[in-house]
Amino acid sequence: MSYSRHLAAGLRLLGERWFDRPRRWILAGENPLDTAIRAVMIGVPGYVLWGVVSSSWKTLIATVVIVCLIALRAATKAAKSPPKKAPTTPVEGAPEETRDGLPEVSPSEFLGLLYDVLGVAKGVHLRTLAAALTTRHGGAWEIADVRRLCEAAEVAVTPTVRAPGGKPTVGVYRADLPPLPQPLSEGAVVDSESRPRPATTSPTTTPTTGAPTTRTTPTVTEHGGLRIVAQGDPDNPARTHVTVLDPRRKRTG
Repeated sequence: MSYSRHLAAGLRLLGERWFDRPRRWILAGENPLDTAIRAVMIGVPGYVLWGVVSSSWKTLIATVVIVCLIALRAATKAAKSPPKKAPTTPVEGAPEETRDGLPEVSPSEFLGLLYDVLGVAKGVHLRTLAAALTTRHGGAWEIADVRRLCEAAEVAVTPTVRAPGGKPTVGVYRADLPPLPQPLSEGAVVDSESRPRPATTSPTTTPTTGAPTTRTTPTVTEHGGLRIVAQGDPDNPARTHVTVLDPRRKRTG
C-alpha cells in the first residue's frame, strides 16, 4: 500500500474516533438540555484548541505533521491487527444479533411492546422503553437504539414528554402511534390504500333464543408497512385486542 493510501486510511480512522464518536455521544442525550450540555462540553474545548492551533502558521504546520504521524501509526496498527472473525451460522430459532450484540426487534414487535408499556398512560419515556426492551429481549439497550426503532416503525419522538416515572424528557405520545381501527361488520375489505370499505352484515341466529345477531370480523389497517388487526372482545365490548403483524418478516416453519 502506498503512503498516500496508508495516510488516507489512517485519517479515516482518526475521523471516526475524533468526530463520529463524539457526535453519537452528543445525540444520545436524554433530553434537549442534556444534548446541549454535551455539545458545550465537546464544542468549547474544541474551539479553544482550534484557537491555539491557528494562532500562527508554525503551530498549524506542526499540528498537521503531528496529525499525519498519528494517522500513519493508527493505519499501521489497524493493518497489523488480526482480521475479524467470520460470522458463525446462526442456530435455528435463535434471535438475530444487531449492533453491539443487541437482538433484532422488528417494527411489529416494537409496536407491541409500546402498547404494553403505555397501558393507559398518554406517553412513555424512551429510557423506559429501553429498560423494557432489555427486560423482554435482553441486551443493553440505550436511548439511541430506541430512537432507531421508532424511526423504523414510523413513530414520532417528542423532545419533552410528561409520563409516569420521572421528569419530562424525550419520549413518545400515544397520539403519535398508529390509530386503533374501529370494528367493522363481517365481509369488510381493506383496499390498496389501507382504507376500509363498507361491507354488508351477515345476520345469524343464536341456537338458544333464535334472536338474530350480527357477527363481526377483525378490522385490518396498514401503517408503515405493518398490518394492524383489531378485534373486539365478545366477553367485554369495551375491550379491543390489537395484533401488529409485519408481512415483510419471513416466517420460519
